[in-house]
Amino acid sequence: MKKYADIYLKSFFFMSLLFLILSIIVYRRTDLKMPFALVSYGIFIVSIFLSFSIWLFKLEEGNGLIHAIIGYLVLIPAILVIRNVYGTALFRFSSFIYIVFIFVGIIYGIVFYIVSKKYKKEVDQLNDMINHKES
Repeated sequence: MKKYADIYLKSFFFMSLLFLILSIIVYRRTDLKMPFALVSYGIFIVSIFLSFSIWLFKLEEGNGLIHAIIGYLVLIPAILVIRNVYGTALFRFSSFIYIVFIFVGIIYGIVFYIVSKKYKKEVDQLNDMINHKES
């Protein structure tokens, strides 16, 4: 639970910055002021989803691919919450939400690929050390 709380605090900080930037963009483009309570609740809920997704991604027990897929599926409601917070001010076209889904999926896939390569390299190094020690 301590690890999850640490991940949640970091994601809350970064989501606060992201939502602040999005609110400024919406205000500058549409002259629409976003209610503070709505934005705050959105930050809270999106941070919960994001931290749970990161926590699942970092789990070492079980199948990593299953955790990655479930972690991506957990991110989808977070994107829908962002859509509900900003509404048509940010998501004017309904197809934009699908573009965001694809963009998040690509980023998630890149991160998964990098982490799996790093993990594979560490496993190879450990195997080499074991083989060298046995010789």
